[in-house]
Amino acid sequence: MKRFCLPVLALFVCAAAPLSAQSKKGAAVPSTDDYNQSQFWIGNFPEGQYVVHLSRIVAVAQHRYILDNACMVHEVTLITLGNTPTKFYYLETLGQNSGINAIKNVTDRAKELGAGAVNRATGGSIDPDTAVAKAYPNTNTVEFRVATLEQLNKMYASLLKAWQDGKGRTFRP
Repeated sequence: MKRFCLPVLALFVCAAAPLSAQSKKGAAVPSTDDYNQSQFWIGNFPEGQYVVHLSRIVAVAQHRYILDNACMVHEVTLITLGNTPTKFYYLETLGQNSGINAIKNVTDRAKELGAGAVNRATGGSIDPDTAVAKAYPNTNTVEFRVATLEQLNKMYASLLKAWQDGKGRTFRP
């Protein structure tokens, strides 16, 4: 039963992944990345804020992997001197960028159904494009989801630049 539930859960989570070329209002919302006067990197995300002192950062990594044969995860991992890693990610349903119309139609419909389920469950108070799904108590990470791969790449560049320069930055996707 566990083997069946995990792929189904992964497919549901990936189904709620956003269309990469669209934002909630249909127009692209530019990301901002500005210097700040502190020694902190500050990330302001739709579902919360992340603040880290630059001297506490140990490693920053960007990578991608396939999750349960259902979606591609593009991820930035931030390791600090503490014991809780932070992950920022963008989910892309496998076949999302396929030229085959049947695959695109199925993935688009799955996304619509997933977004509808999230909206019904939360009364529309959570954006399904940036919401993180977790299974308590297996939540040993801090996680943020961004709506586009471009936002993730800009966030990684902001974080890396702040860490390398030793100067604070404030990022908003």
